[in-house]
Amino acid sequence: MSSYHIRLMTMADAAQGAKLWSLVFGDEESVVLEFFRIFGHHRGFAACAELDGSIVAAAYCPPGMDYLNPNGSIKTGCYLYAVATHPDHRKHGLAKEICLLLRDTAWAMGMDYLFTKPSEESLYPWYEEKIGAVPCLGGVQKEFTLTAPCAMSVTPLTVEAYIELRSKHLQGLPHVRQDKGWMQWEHLLHTAYGGGFYAVDDHIADCYFDGETLTVNELLPHPAEEEAERLCSGLMHALGA
Repeated sequence: MSSYHIRLMTMADAAQGAKLWSLVFGDEESVVLEFFRIFGHHRGFAACAELDGSIVAAAYCPPGMDYLNPNGSIKTGCYLYAVATHPDHRKHGLAKEICLLLRDTAWAMGMDYLFTKPSEESLYPWYEEKIGAVPCLGGVQKEFTLTAPCAMSVTPLTVEAYIELRSKHLQGLPHVRQDKGWMQWEHLLHTAYGGGFYAVDDHIADCYFDGETLTVNELLPHPAEEEAERLCSGLMHALGA
């Protein structure tokens, strides 16, 4: 009887990896292949479980997520991302084994930390139990309804412009700095879902549509709640929500 083989992935696995990613998360395979193009040259950027030559589970962990302290010190990091198991192969502990391989590979390559953002609150205990992860950065999630349109400037930004403005807004604050590869991927993926990078008056926003809901992934500089509602509503009107 065949058994699962846990291993690191290479660019040769792009087609199978993209197919599994698309099945689990719904992103177009052509879009996912761009992820491989951007990150596939990094050793340890992904790992998988293979059975009889087929990839049945995978996860990704490219570098390029450095943590900047206000004192100027930098911690190098990578991002655990898109953990996916084929529905027919769940409940075998594959995700755990893949994530452990990626974690240990990151440590072997000299990374200071491995960062992830679970998609659901219920997953925090899973990552803590399986790979020893602990919550370290807080976040705020708000929901706003569409209000009457108001005069507002909403302008698309290039990846380079967004990186420059983001650095300016976060200067002197502790934050995670995503390198150009990550920002290229985020822009590409969010553009595929009707969003992207925008200047909104004197703020910047990274956003995408989740069905009919506009998700604003980042809004800088951090506004007060009333201002955030105004800016998000302006974005929704400008993007046709």
